[in-house]
Amino acid sequence: MTPEERRRRTEALLRAQGKSEAQIAVHLAQQAASPPHAMSTASHRADRRADADVTASAPYRLVPFDKDSIVRAQDAAAPDPGPRPDGLCANIEVTWTAEGPLLIGSEDKVSGEVVPITLGGAQNWIIPGSTLRGAVRAVSEIAGGGRLSQVNRDRVFPLRDFTHRDYGTGRYPVSDPTKVMAGWLMLRGHALPGAKQRRHPVADAALNGAFAIESCPAWYAVTAADIGTMRTYDSNRLPADRRPRDPSGFTRLRADEKYLSTGGFAHGVISPAIATHRFRSAPVLRSGMKIVAPDAAGGIEGCLVFSGASPGGKVWEYVLPPPGRGPATLIEPATMKRFRELNSRAVDDALEPDGTWALVMDAFRRNPEVRIPVFFVGKLEAQDRDFCFGLTRLFRVPHLNDLDTVLNNSGVHRLPVGANEPRDMVDALFGYVIEPLNGERAAPRDVARKGRVAFRHASLQGDAHLTAPIATVLMGPKPSFAPFYLAPDHTDAGARDYSSKTPRIAGVKRYPPRFDAAPAAPRDALSAVQAKLARQIAHVTEMQRGRAPRPDVLTRLRFLMPPPDGAPLRFTSTIRLWDVTAEELGLVLWALTFGGRQATHRHMLGHAKPMGAGQVRVEIARLHVEANRPDPAVDTADAKHFIDAFLAISAAAEPARRLLLAAADPGNGARWARDDKLDTMIVARRVGGRLVQYFQRLRDLVKVRRAGDPLPADVDFLPLS
Repeated sequence: MTPEERRRRTEALLRAQGKSEAQIAVHLAQQAASPPHAMSTASHRADRRADADVTASAPYRLVPFDKDSIVRAQDAAAPDPGPRPDGLCANIEVTWTAEGPLLIGSEDKVSGEVVPITLGGAQNWIIPGSTLRGAVRAVSEIAGGGRLSQVNRDRVFPLRDFTHRDYGTGRYPVSDPTKVMAGWLMLRGHALPGAKQRRHPVADAALNGAFAIESCPAWYAVTAADIGTMRTYDSNRLPADRRPRDPSGFTRLRADEKYLSTGGFAHGVISPAIATHRFRSAPVLRSGMKIVAPDAAGGIEGCLVFSGASPGGKVWEYVLPPPGRGPATLIEPATMKRFRELNSRAVDDALEPDGTWALVMDAFRRNPEVRIPVFFVGKLEAQDRDFCFGLTRLFRVPHLNDLDTVLNNSGVHRLPVGANEPRDMVDALFGYVIEPLNGERAAPRDVARKGRVAFRHASLQGDAHLTAPIATVLMGPKPSFAPFYLAPDHTDAGARDYSSKTPRIAGVKRYPPRFDAAPAAPRDALSAVQAKLARQIAHVTEMQRGRAPRPDVLTRLRFLMPPPDGAPLRFTSTIRLWDVTAEELGLVLWALTFGGRQATHRHMLGHAKPMGAGQVRVEIARLHVEANRPDPAVDTADAKHFIDAFLAISAAAEPARRLLLAAADPGNGARWARDDKLDTMIVARRVGGRLVQYFQRLRDLVKVRRAGDPLPADVDFLPLS
């Protein structure tokens, strides 16, 4: 690509993003003054996809993980030791100063607002010890070469991409109607858990083993626009403001509204099998797909099958023969668990049903006899890895590799059960818990180890001001977004895809601080955070063609701010360590101060970190150390002595520490923010009546494709330099 071509492409992309002429001019001047991204020689070949990273932006950075940087515990292979002859006990008095809005709390049941946590009084605000522990451990795992043992490995991510080599005609041939079958999902043999999700439903055999599928002999497609003309369709069943103005508007209804308007609704939930309709065969319009048309005197009886709303309108809906005409096959627990992972949101360690699956779960809870239409590929009887089912005709399938495989490829291995297994320095100090798999039985000491560091909650010193509620739309991280979360797979042409040959994680996520002058201007920080929160609502409104998000989708946040008199928003706490080595104490001191850089580097705590909230400066007010074997030559009040001892045994983690420091420097964050590289990436935007899909375009650059397609782009989307 010539410099002029690069300039024109960049200008076009910036205009599509809605940038002002001044912003475009600044960006083009910076681009002209700097060389293109460094690429390998292969990147310039004509068969490698062009770099379009000017659209890439994310509120986080990823510090690469290197399995060779793991720092083993000094008693790595020993059981829990008794008191160390040379052990230390320490108290660290710490001051935490917020340099902008801070919110660590939960939703108030009365107001519905997310408010800061208090202890023993309406305005006795605190930072919980668990929050402080999590923040310090996260830094310690990078700085101290932790093996990242406390991760949720049990996930598989969904794939629905017609240009992907595993989808459509590949491993899961969902685009080939001759290879797709249909059936009815039903509840069999087990009582369904109540409406409240259990803490670990993934391991709940009662749920994973509770379903069966009755296979249908055939399925049909019907033109979506024809449904609005059927005699059995009645838009008056819908609320007045949701009734389509013409038959074509039917396809823009939600799935539950479609079922309600066609009679497939009972007990307040979808019930597709209770309403049958008549159809006749129609001329075949697509190879392999049986087409029917509504006809009250037709010879084909069937139940309508709907998916969710389609903003652009759908071409097809589907028809299944009524249930009760064949035997049912039990869905194996592993198959059902995988389906749930593809159709749920991960909330901590639990799976919360999402989209149409949430509607289906609600239907089963209220009516155990309900039947739900499904489509599947592969052999229902065998249910091997090539079998998959979904709730829509073109359904989600699993990527080739689950997260456990990706982590193993990266050297992040599951901590094995057993008291005498080698441990890393971070696990040995902070403790850990292993989740037994596949019915493993083990003594408590073999799956958990208590830490030797405790964090007291941080108490507010002085006054604070509580902001008015700030509305926004909060969206959880999407670990399935491979361009940012995966490293290039050099065994598969550099692809970043969960279905590549050897996918590896890109690193450990860090939210950079971005206010390099925050101590003097916390109000400016609040204004910037408010603008980012409002931006979330604006993007959702734009994607919904001017329709604002529903009130129940909004989250209302109330932040703590310094009092009007200009005093700092400051908290104090104590960290206690017992029976630790000098090196372990040094690790905690390094993590708190970024190796003595407390004047220039910052931690991030609490809600809205992606928008810049929660930037905190940490200072050690007092260090008190008592040694089991006192050494007069050691100044136990000198933090540097212990930090140096830690650095001396952890040289392998030095490259990761350098990148961690880059991600914790507000100067870097401010620069990335000025370059529009710290915003949540725009998924799509309408430009001149055309939908520009930034998210999909970026993913297309690096995913695996079929033979003959261009190679993935060779570019670092989120550099730390």
